[in-house]
Order: sequence, then C-alpha cells, then structure tokens
Amino acid sequence: MIANQTAPPVSEPCSDGTSIRSNVWLGTTILLFVVLTHGGSLHGEFLLDDTGAIADNKSIRSLSSLGAVLRDAEFTTVIGRPLLNLSLALNYACHRLRPEGYHAVNYVLHASVAFMLFSLLSRVLSLFPDTRAASRSLAFAISLLWCAHPLTINGVSYIVQRGESLASLFYVTVLWAFVKGVQTSQRRWFAIGVLAGWLGGLTKETIATAPLAVIALDMLVVTRDWREALRRHWRVYVSFLSLWPVLAMCMLSSQARAGTVGYEMGISVREHVQTQVWAFARYLQLSVWPQPLIFDYGGGFVMTDRSALALATAVLVVFVGLVIWLLLRKPAWAFLGVAVCLLLGPTLAVPIVSQTVAEHRMYLAVAGVVSWFVLGLFFLLRRASWFASASLSRQSLWLVVCLGPVAILLVLLTRDHTRVLVTNESMWADTVQKQPTNQRAFFTLAKIRAKTDKPAALQLCGQAIDLQGRYTVRAFEARAGVWIELGQLEKALNDLTQAIHWPGNRLSLLGTYQTRAIVLRDLDRHDEALLDLAAAEAIDPKSVETEIIRASISVARHEPMEALRFLNKSLERDPENFTARYRRASVLKSLERWPEALHDLRHLRRGGYRIEKSLLQEVEQHAADSSDGSHP
Repeated sequence: MIANQTAPPVSEPCSDGTSIRSNVWLGTTILLFVVLTHGGSLHGEFLLDDTGAIADNKSIRSLSSLGAVLRDAEFTTVIGRPLLNLSLALNYACHRLRPEGYHAVNYVLHASVAFMLFSLLSRVLSLFPDTRAASRSLAFAISLLWCAHPLTINGVSYIVQRGESLASLFYVTVLWAFVKGVQTSQRRWFAIGVLAGWLGGLTKETIATAPLAVIALDMLVVTRDWREALRRHWRVYVSFLSLWPVLAMCMLSSQARAGTVGYEMGISVREHVQTQVWAFARYLQLSVWPQPLIFDYGGGFVMTDRSALALATAVLVVFVGLVIWLLLRKPAWAFLGVAVCLLLGPTLAVPIVSQTVAEHRMYLAVAGVVSWFVLGLFFLLRRASWFASASLSRQSLWLVVCLGPVAILLVLLTRDHTRVLVTNESMWADTVQKQPTNQRAFFTLAKIRAKTDKPAALQLCGQAIDLQGRYTVRAFEARAGVWIELGQLEKALNDLTQAIHWPGNRLSLLGTYQTRAIVLRDLDRHDEALLDLAAAEAIDPKSVETEIIRASISVARHEPMEALRFLNKSLERDPENFTARYRRASVLKSLERWPEALHDLRHLRRGGYRIEKSLLQEVEQHAADSSDGSHP
C-alpha cells in the first residue's frame, strides 16, 4: 500500500486467501481480545445519556409496533437515529434494564467492526506487491491494536455510544464492499455497500462522508488514477451518494438533535472554529499517547487559551502539510490521513453544543493513525536485510515482538480507564479531577454525592457556582436540593432565588419556580408560593406538577375542597399520575368520602403501586360502613 504502482486490471480477482474456518477463528480471537480488554465494564451502570436513551425511553419498551420504535424516539441521543433506537429496543426486549446485556452487545459490535476492518485492510494491502504476502498479518495486527486503543473505550463501555460503533461497522462495510466489487467485478457487492450506507444513515451522522471515502479510496488506493477511476466507477459513486437523502430525512426528524446543534445555540463561529482546531490536535495527541482521557469536556466547552490554540494550529498545519505531501508523493499513504479528516469532518464542521469536544468521535478515525504506525514499522524493518530476507512466518514473529509491548501497554491503559466508567460516581469524579473547569461534572457529581455525603455535595455545588458558566443555575438548584434534604429551607430559598434571577439564564425555570413554591409553602409563605406557581403556569399552562403543588398549598391552608379541585384538574390532564391520585385519596379520606378514596387507592394498586395495607384496610372498612348506612 505504499508505492504508486499501476493498479491491477478490474477483471483481475484479488483473492485474500481466506476461508470460512480461518475467518471464524479470526473473529473468535478478536471477540475474546475485546472481552479481555474491555470486559471490566460488563456490570457498569447506565452513564449520562444512557438513562434518557434506555431507562426513560418509552419508545423501546415494546417491539409490537416497529413503526413506533423507529419513529417515536424523543431523547437527544436517539432521536433521528431509528436503527440505533431499534438496537436498544431489541436489547430491552431481552434484558429489560439489566446493563450486562447491553454491554455484551457492545462487545460484539466492537469485535465486528474490528473484523470488518481486518477484512478491508487485508484486501487493500493485497493490492500492493510490497505488502501482498504479509497483508493478513498486517491487517490483523492493525485490527487488534485498534481494538485495544483507549480511544475506542467510550464506543464500547458507554452503552448509548454504540451508535458510534454501529455506524462505524456500516462505514467500514461500505469501503470493503466497494473494494470487493472492484476486485471481483460483481455488482452485487456494490449493492451491499449501498445498503450498508443506507443502514448507516439510519444510525448516526458519522456515515455522511462514506461516499467521499469511497471516492478517495478508489482514486488513491484502488485505481490510483482519478481520471480512470471516474471513467470506470462514476455510476458506482452516484449509487453510494444515495445514502445522503436517507441521512437528510433522519437529520430533519432529529430537530437539530433536539436543540443541541447549530450556531444559534450559544456558540459563535469563531468559538467553534478555534475549539475544533484545538480538538483535532487533542485527538491526534490522544491517538499517539492516550493520556489523560476525559469522559466529558462539559457542555458548551470553548477553548480560549492562546498558547494552547497556537500549538494546536501548528499541529494542524503539520498534519495537513504531511497529507498534502503524501498526496503528491505516496497517495496510498495519504488516504489514511484523508480518512481521519473525513471521519472527523461532520463533528468538526457543525457545532454540537452539548459536547463541543468528545473523544468517542475518534473511535474509527484512530484506525488511520494505528495503520500509519504499523505499516511504518513494517517498512522500517524491511530496510534491514535480515528482515527482508526472512520467511513470512519469521517476519510475522518479528512484528509480534515489536508490536507486543505496544499492544500490552494499550490493553493495560484501556483496562485501567474502563474501570473508571463502571459507575457514574467514579466517572464524574475522574472528570472533575482531570478537568477542574467542568461545571457539569461538578454539579452532577454533587447530585450523586448528595445521597451519601451531603457536606461534600455542598462543597462541589459551591465549586460549580464559582466557575460561573452555563450550568450555574443548575448548580444553584442542586445545592438547594441538598439544603432542602438537610432541612435548611431558608438557605434553599436563597439558592433558588439566585437561580431564578441569575443573569443570562437560558434554562427553563419551570422546575425552579415549582421547587421554590414548595419551599415557600413549607415556610408558611403561601401567598408568595402562589405567585411562583403563577409564574410556572405562564411557562407551561398544562403542567400537572403545578396543579399538584397548588393542591398541597390548599391543604396547608385547610381548604380541602379547593385542593380537590386542583387535583381533579391534574388528573384530567394525566389520569395515571401517581402523586395526584394518591393525594386526592388523602383529601377524600380527610373529607370522609370513603368510597371515592377507596376507588383511587384500588386504582393505584391495580397499576402496580404499593399502598400500605393498613391504610387500604382502614379505608375499606369505613367505605363498607358507609355503604351499610352504619356510618354517619
């Protein structure tokens, strides 16, 4: 894959010498290697977006309506990605909310990508005399090193990022099918590649550049002459471009990724460009030395450090210069750099405010860097006469000797960081330690620590507030929640008030007003609480929670009939709301309207909610007495 030799005729089949048995052994070996490397996350919790995409995702609860699964996803990570949502629905059907099943599927997907990467590379390397004999050995080495690289961790251990691995599987399949179609002159392989592209379009936007990668692969590696490539395969190019309409429909249905994508979301063009220049250099650095890995850089993260930006710009210039030089001198080598750029292109070009920088975007792209390293080492060894004159088996042995320490190091680094992603607490604690300017990490860790260590949670909230960013309001709200649990209502009220009046607050204040109304109610400041509820109603006139809080204030003011009116209103909007129905039963009980109270309690019990046996027996007894006329 190195020199600019003339491409073999299209009619010349290029066999890779594979057999079904050898492929099974290779696939099994790769899967076992994946389990060895990433298996520490098997019992890991649902992390970050996993909760919204899996635990709270109603669209995956049943496979009886396939259309609903493909169409009705609402959470940011799965909306507009029907095939990803379907994969989660299949997992849910088999494993419900047990994370082990989801992790196991991610291992299989990761191994599948590695196997398809091996298949693609072995075919491509067989096109060149210098690498033909060792094509399978080199492809296998690259695939295993890629499997173990720490930059692939999030695509495996972070369940919902299977979107990255699944889209990568289709991406590599597109390239493999094209190469095989050219080598065998059989159009069915092109059709398989087109189908893989469509499936990728239904999975994640990463697939967008696959047609461009096909064209680059053909012109730089397969045909190696852009005029001849266009003459031979322009119709094939057009067929691969058909995935763009599929992807466009999915992107339109995603509603700008649920309002997290675009320059209108708070990131200027200048901020986006300078952040992505830094991110590109950061990704390259992590490809070479994957430390320190950071799970979350924070929502709206913008790089403003001038020295860091200057260094990143220099790295980008050197990388682009290297790719251009290779395009002129060794085009086949240049393809690996072009592929890295194409894979990162969509996320570098479009601002994703929720995660302006994310290491999982390097998931497949790091294969290009790994390929450069392995092939560079191979050709460096070939300069030695003792290696060049050795048999293929001895050359493979020397490759193992040279690459073995690198593989072991990658495995150890991956296993070590995988343990960080087992629990939400360990993941966020690691993020706080490595990125002390990440507001989201501080207040999220505070919410987790609030369950076991409230003083630590208060301190973390204070640190998040001191950072003064887009999550300051949420940090105030999180600290208010801790104060409420500690019974410090005045301090909670102060934090909630600061959250409401914080300058530049762009978050919805519905929940903040509702929470402050509850605190004011508990402080017997009912009129002020009602003012907050009026503000909440102006934000969302149909909020059931607002009506429930109004009812609780009426109860506190000894106005049961007014409370009953609000609870009836809330149940008209949401008949299955547990809190509203349970509180209505309590109000009806206080009014000695026993049959109605019993009806509500039995309705809740039929719905699977636990009702105290003594309470149910008491209401049943009074209802029976009332119906017999023995009760006044």
